[in-house]
Amino acid sequence: MNNEMTNKALSNSIQIAESEMLHVAEAAMSNAYDNVLEMLSIQMNMYSTVLHDHANVLITSYGSRFAKINDQKQKVWSTYYKLSEIYGKVAEMRYNNKIKVTR
Repeated sequence: MNNEMTNKALSNSIQIAESEMLHVAEAAMSNAYDNVLEMLSIQMNMYSTVLHDHANVLITSYGSRFAKINDQKQKVWSTYYKLSEIYGKVAEMRYNNKIKVTR
């Protein structure tokens, strides 16, 4: 009887420890995803500011200057678009994934 109670207590302790490890792992992963999302958001805001602040430059430029500025602006838009795709994928991973503890 005493051995049976010890095994049950040990099993219960293992389950509690696994549950706590799961909570710690989930919190760490959520924190890591949140940090990446924050960094991406800051970068996207920088690109957005550049695009917004220099919107009128194309209106006042002509010829080869227009082509050069337009090419640069397209590169910034491309980078912004890539960052927004990455942001979406990271956000999806952040809110859809669950960590599973296995024995």
